[in-house]
Amino acid sequence: MTYCCGGTGQFVVQKYIENPLLIGGKKFDIRQWVYIQDYNPPKIWFYDECYIRFCADDYSLDNISNRFQHLTNNSIQKYNKNLVVDKSMWEKS
Repeated sequence: MTYCCGGTGQFVVQKYIENPLLIGGKKFDIRQWVYIQDYNPPKIWFYDECYIRFCADDYSLDNISNRFQHLTNNSIQKYNKNLVVDKSMWEKS
């Protein structure tokens, strides 16, 4: 991953994963909060709650510019007319 600072702003460049793990044909990400209190010996705390966010459209490399297939961000997915809110996120119950 490369972090750059150009003339007009900041941006991040990273390699795209062409063969991601999918659930039901959709890309996803997992949000889990972790606190590392010490590293020797390791003392790590996990927050009880976490969630998984899904893309609304099935994953495909046929149209790399389709953000609804490739980006799980809620701020992007909310504009997808195919979004089914109940299926866009799994939360720990």
